[in-house]
Amino acid sequence: MDLTLARIQHGAWERPNRLPITEWARQQIILPDAYAKSGPLDLRPSPWLIPPLEALMDHHVQKVNSLKGLQTGGSLVGEIYALYRIVEYPAPIMWNFQTEAIRDKAWRTRLGPLFRTAPCIKDIMPTDRQALSHDIISLPGCDVLIQGGGHNESNLQTLSIQVQINDEVWQWDPGLLYQAEGRTDAFGSAKKIYNISQGNERDSDWDVVFNEGVVHELVVRCPDCTKTHPLIWSQRLADGSWAGVVWENKKYLDGRPDIATAQATVHYRCPLCGHHHPANDAAMKKLISTCSYSTEYPSAAYHAMELPERVVGNPPGVPYIKSYHWNSLVTVPLPELVKEWLTADAMHKLGDITLKKQFLQKKLAVYYTDTMTEQVAELQLSGYQMGEGYAGETDRLMSIDCQEGIGDDTPHFWVDVRGWIAGSGSSGLIWAGRVELEDDLVEMQRTHGVPAKYVVADGRNKTAQVAAMCGRHGWVMLMGDDRESFPHQIRKGRRKETVQKPFSKVQKYDVMKGKGPARYVNYLLWSNPTIKDMLHRVRHGNGVLWELPMDVPDWYRDQLDSEQRKKIRKGSRWGHRWEPKVRSNPNNHIWDCECMQFARALMAGLLPFDVLAYDEPAPEPTPAESKQLERKTKKDLQVDDRQLMMVVDD
Repeated sequence: MDLTLARIQHGAWERPNRLPITEWARQQIILPDAYAKSGPLDLRPSPWLIPPLEALMDHHVQKVNSLKGLQTGGSLVGEIYALYRIVEYPAPIMWNFQTEAIRDKAWRTRLGPLFRTAPCIKDIMPTDRQALSHDIISLPGCDVLIQGGGHNESNLQTLSIQVQINDEVWQWDPGLLYQAEGRTDAFGSAKKIYNISQGNERDSDWDVVFNEGVVHELVVRCPDCTKTHPLIWSQRLADGSWAGVVWENKKYLDGRPDIATAQATVHYRCPLCGHHHPANDAAMKKLISTCSYSTEYPSAAYHAMELPERVVGNPPGVPYIKSYHWNSLVTVPLPELVKEWLTADAMHKLGDITLKKQFLQKKLAVYYTDTMTEQVAELQLSGYQMGEGYAGETDRLMSIDCQEGIGDDTPHFWVDVRGWIAGSGSSGLIWAGRVELEDDLVEMQRTHGVPAKYVVADGRNKTAQVAAMCGRHGWVMLMGDDRESFPHQIRKGRRKETVQKPFSKVQKYDVMKGKGPARYVNYLLWSNPTIKDMLHRVRHGNGVLWELPMDVPDWYRDQLDSEQRKKIRKGSRWGHRWEPKVRSNPNNHIWDCECMQFARALMAGLLPFDVLAYDEPAPEPTPAESKQLERKTKKDLQVDDRQLMMVVDD
């Protein structure tokens, strides 16, 4: 008799397994080397994973949602449950990843090694290529379909599925999560759905699906007051002190955060009694070992900087759907988290919320809203007049918005001249207004003493004419782009690393367009969403000093506030774009000019944006290193101004 058939027949007469899922996993699963902790699976050091896993085992629960911090083991829950169902209660299983590429990587690095080595399943795993692939695994009693469904609607139009695991649904295209879950409807109350993801935007599909169920918030018990509270990042107490993750907030003379001191002093403080817990591994593991889940904090996933409201009584949500929320404090060392937070906060003060938003969504696992990073302030007016110099300025920039003229209006230009203080990023408006002729622009440049390399013109419309004008005067052409960032390669030692910046590398535009010998003008793209986000925040006082003269005209104020940030869908995620408040007459020319000022200042290194090296003062380089650093600084860390001025003739 075929050995495999004999095993199946023998297994059909075995008594049903009654072991608790944690004990079953310990006996039946050995994690391969691809996992952070290999060897026999023991969930006792990760107590926050046990309740979601037990909920999947509950016959009364149809769906479990896990909103979790990065690298906290949430995917492991789905892997354990899938193995359990394959071995103990076979059923057709669908495993959906964001894309086919991510599916392939997951199979290569996690699922494949796990399925081939787990004692509970390796004996029934097929060996022929037709029955075993990263698309589908044909097993006795069930098939496991593994696919990228987050961006592919056709992948979700399949036969009915009883067990479904949906991974990182925050990246899925709108509406596809609902379509995926619809594949299980034929099984009624016997279906099992496990959704897992980091945080997303508020009101996204993931937000709605998560809050359909009864929300279970991770809480820990303070050994001093013996009360439980959500494991929070920070909370301002009534006496003005902070609770949650706290540290000594020292700064260098130039205002940069002293990350080394923060990492050395960070600890966790109970928000109820003020008890201090050391940041060492033993103390934090002891605190985490007391964790459990509470249904008294249904809105915790919307709170990043405060203790969520406690609601006593019957929790909202559908009883047969359970949702679990925990953040990265359960696994990531506090010094590592505080370094990431301070870096993100320094970027936020420069006007860029990208890192802070990622921290909130990925590490704190919350549903992001603009109010989490928005701080409204009055327009900053300083004690100087329009046309006067800006105290302490080291460089001047001039930005030009080119207009064709609407109706009877003639072609013209809007100009903005601003003084900048290199390094600190502080700036002050010198002059702004309308100019009629190109010759007037040249005179304006001469009057205000702006170097040609620091004169930029918007080339998004009438590109050929603007490029020709820039070529005549040695100016730089800029064009806004909807991408959030652009890849740049920088050299670190002998290695090259790719980093993202809110502007592109230098591009070449042929002014002649094939009508003669090529004449190239340099231009760069700048990120519309990122630069406008940064400018919006510094305009509201959240970041570097961005000043205006006391007699700034009303029309300048109106144009500066002429656009608004609108929330939109961007593929699998919520995104945003900036739109004119009045579409029929945008009148946003000065806003565009100030955006180009910001972009050019970043390109030139006048406005710093890379704060990852702010851990501690850098050591003094050797003479040989000094020469090497001097050669590579402009080349690798900022745009070479000489290259910006280059016009190449072929």
